[in-house]
Amino acid sequence: MSNDEGLAALGHDSGIVVIVACMDRRLVEILKLFRDRETPLKVRQERLRSLFNRETEDYKALSGLLAETTPERTLVLTNAGANVKGLSKTLGEIRGISRLVVMTHNDCGGMKVVANGLSSGATEESDELFRHLGGSRYKSAAGNSRDIEEIKERVEMLNPGVQREAARSFCTKVAIVQVDVRGLRQEPEGNEHWLLVAPVGQYPHAFDGTPRWQTYGIVGNKEDEVVDRKIAATLGISRIVDRGPRKISR
Repeated sequence: MSNDEGLAALGHDSGIVVIVACMDRRLVEILKLFRDRETPLKVRQERLRSLFNRETEDYKALSGLLAETTPERTLVLTNAGANVKGLSKTLGEIRGISRLVVMTHNDCGGMKVVANGLSSGATEESDELFRHLGGSRYKSAAGNSRDIEEIKERVEMLNPGVQREAARSFCTKVAIVQVDVRGLRQEPEGNEHWLLVAPVGQYPHAFDGTPRWQTYGIVGNKEDEVVDRKIAATLGISRIVDRGPRKISR
């Protein structure tokens, strides 16, 4: 989690907390806990701890957030790269946002799309995916390098700051949680990756019937999700589960 705008500084309030996270399959089990209305907080915190190999900084930030929020007043939105601007229409429909938390991570497929664009000289005018992810905001990451992995690492370092700036357009209270996926305990149920596309408010039940650790999730307004589906296709995800009409619900 970013230290400059910690969750403790945001305080408690009665408004809506919105979590904007990457659609990555490895974050889904974490995000489910923030919307689980049926399980007591203590049990949800125990489940969160079980997802991590040890008590890392990102785990502590998430545990603190879990304690400060309630499932009834928390909404989870997800897309490629935790791209706040890519969820502009969805965020514009939500009234009473009091806190906005952005959850990014390393080894991010969305950031790899940006890195590929920077390496190949793509522009926002010529490349739809690069434009959707706001690729020009990361241009300093390329430098003189043409190594995709090196550029991707730099892009991932810039992403929290890029998303923080975008989030302030929707809420003055913003925090960043950066998850190191290398520290997560993962139990894949198969090799096939799924993509769930669902309306806002359907965490965690929208994932019922999909394999744990193998399912990516796009949650937001139907207009916002179009390009993220294309990004998912570049990651080789072909099995799609669509949960129906996009309507803001809590």
